[in-house]
Amino acid sequence: MRHGFVESLTGALAVAALITAGCGDDSAGETDAASGSGSSQASATTDASATTASTAPGSTGAMTTSATEGTTGAVSASDSSGDSESDSESDSESDSDGTGGQTTGESTSGTTSEPTDSDTDTDTDSDTDSDTDTDTDTDTGGCTPGSEGCECDGGACDDGLTCVDGICGVVAPGCGNGIVDDGEACDDGQNGDQDDGCTDLCEEPACGDGFEQASLEEECDEGNANSNSGACTLACEEAYCGDSLVQQGVEDCDDGNANNADACVSCSDATCGDGQVWAGVEECDDGNNNDDDDCANNCMINQPLGMDACGYPEDGPWIQISYVGKAGYPATSPTWTYSNTPGYGEEEWTHPNYNWPVINALGDIPVEGAYIGGAAVIGPGDRLRLMLGFLSLQSYDYATICVTGRSISVGSPVYADLWNPPMGCGDEITLSNSWEVHTDGVSIGQCFVPGGSLQAVEVDPTGGSNTLALQTLRLTLHGAVY
Repeated sequence: MRHGFVESLTGALAVAALITAGCGDDSAGETDAASGSGSSQASATTDASATTASTAPGSTGAMTTSATEGTTGAVSASDSSGDSESDSESDSESDSDGTGGQTTGESTSGTTSEPTDSDTDTDTDSDTDSDTDTDTDTDTGGCTPGSEGCECDGGACDDGLTCVDGICGVVAPGCGNGIVDDGEACDDGQNGDQDDGCTDLCEEPACGDGFEQASLEEECDEGNANSNSGACTLACEEAYCGDSLVQQGVEDCDDGNANNADACVSCSDATCGDGQVWAGVEECDDGNNNDDDDCANNCMINQPLGMDACGYPEDGPWIQISYVGKAGYPATSPTWTYSNTPGYGEEEWTHPNYNWPVINALGDIPVEGAYIGGAAVIGPGDRLRLMLGFLSLQSYDYATICVTGRSISVGSPVYADLWNPPMGCGDEITLSNSWEVHTDGVSIGQCFVPGGSLQAVEVDPTGGSNTLALQTLRLTLHGAVY
């Protein structure tokens, strides 16, 4: 009778194990709940059938059952390891489901070990673990770090996204986005610092970018306005006198040297009156407007003004003929002398029709000693002409003619006209008849006309002894401009 009861109990336990494996955690939960709420009913049922079985037919495993007839409690079945784990997991699952911490499957006193089916225990353990993992995954939610709109994953984002202020997102291409796009040398987000290795143009600092950078030792940078003729050169240096670059509107020249004796003086064209002697061009330059000091206003050294034989100042170009020591020569071959006037010499006194100034002797005019060392003797009806040109002459203040010689007579002086026949102007001189050199001169104003016309100084005896021994004749153009 007892043996049949044990067999019935063993079959009932096997069926219960199969039902548990098929239903999973939910069935276990419901069983535990039912066990917690209706413990009296469960106890009555269990007590009515509870017994201790030692061995089930055909089984190889050991199973321990504990039962005390007439007491409340469920049968606890376990192997040495798997059943304990299953019971623990079942207990935890009941707690999480809110059963108030009641424990099911408690073992009663008087437990005995019996061989049980190991397959049933293994299936139960596997199903319980799987159900527990599934519940954990279902409860996890929120943004995945590194994905669009979510927090950056340690400063990194998924492909195509950029971490901006700790959030991953799509950033449009362009200078200032903090990303080096195609065509950009750099991109620091246009931080306003043009000298940190990346300008707000997303370019590396360079002369000509319009930003003055101390790292490049730039003195200036006007971008496209940089010019070697402007205030900021193409080398991003401030223009200055002496840099060999002519700054437009500021400098006349810039030869890059400190030589003020050349054509460029302190970046200005050299001129008479700048206080610097232009080598090879100026004799002096005192930088003032005083024409009576040692340096004239034309930057020539003022020689002490000489006087001609008549007392006229040598303040302009002059030409002179002399017959001293020329006795026996023709009257057309005197000694010619010119003033030491820069730019006004023999060529400037010559008419274009001639190669040099010439003497035109009209009549018989011998050259004799005349007791004064030599003179051209001009008698009654004779005329001697000094033929001249004034092609380079622009203006002058006045002209003077000075004559030295004597009258060839034992008792009377000689009178003679000194004039310019083409213009019909001149004046008269008088020379004594004593055997010595006499001097007389005339001022004839602006009797000579500047330009290319042929003009002359004609000596024409007009009275007294009517014979003039002409030793020298000098024509001076005072204050001439040429």
